[in-house]
Amino acid sequence: LNFTILQVTEWWGGLTGAELTAPQPQWISDDGIAMFSVIILFIWQQIGFNTVLFLAGMQGIDTGLYEAADIDGAGAWRKFRSITVPTLRPTTVFVVATTTILALQLFNEPFILQSPNSAAGPGNSTLTPVVYLYQNAFQEFQIGYASAVAWALFILIFAVTLVYFRRGGEDGVFST
Repeated sequence: LNFTILQVTEWWGGLTGAELTAPQPQWISDDGIAMFSVIILFIWQQIGFNTVLFLAGMQGIDTGLYEAADIDGAGAWRKFRSITVPTLRPTTVFVVATTTILALQLFNEPFILQSPNSAAGPGNSTLTPVVYLYQNAFQEFQIGYASAVAWALFILIFAVTLVYFRRGGEDGVFST
């Protein structure tokens, strides 16, 4: 079907000289939207796993809380705000922490979308810390500098992890 539509639009354009479709965006070759396409790909990869985590967290919510809220006359929005969101807080903290860590470690998406020699994209628009590390280690052969970048990235990820889980621990999110 797609092939037929493409052939008909090309035939019509060749016959009349008129374009039936607007010019298509250059998702990975335009430096203005290259990182946007990497972000879309990253979100698409992560949304399934995060959805499963939230669904598992929602199954752990006691139905008696919702029944008590119904008896008290709470509406759907009030039940969501007062029962669902606070009960899913540990799951939310975990999802935000793991997604942030994975975003800081982003390498595969820009590397796959761009050629290996220019994984940073047009004008370094898709440059991430790990792509920068890769370029310095394996393209410019500055192994010492790349090691320092790797250690700095490790310290940053470790600090982010500590902030998320310490904050969660103070509020009783991860206490048993």
